[in-house]
Amino acid sequence: MLVGFGDIVLSRAFSEAFGLLWVPANLLVAIGLAPSLYLLRQTPFWRWPAFGAAAGIAVAWLVLLLGLLG
Repeated sequence: MLVGFGDIVLSRAFSEAFGLLWVPANLLVAIGLAPSLYLLRQTPFWRWPAFGAAAGIAVAWLVLLLGLLG
């Protein structure tokens, strides 16, 4: 939830300043986090925070894309 909220807030601030340039910037953030989250999913304790961060990024993308439609 924290990762998703942070991603939404930063993307909205970035979109106010630079327009639709938030899309490639957010895509770079998601691609940059993917290898770390993929490796953390195998560690017993860090598995759940990694899954939560991945879910937060996915929900943030959904919210941001739905925001473009509305």
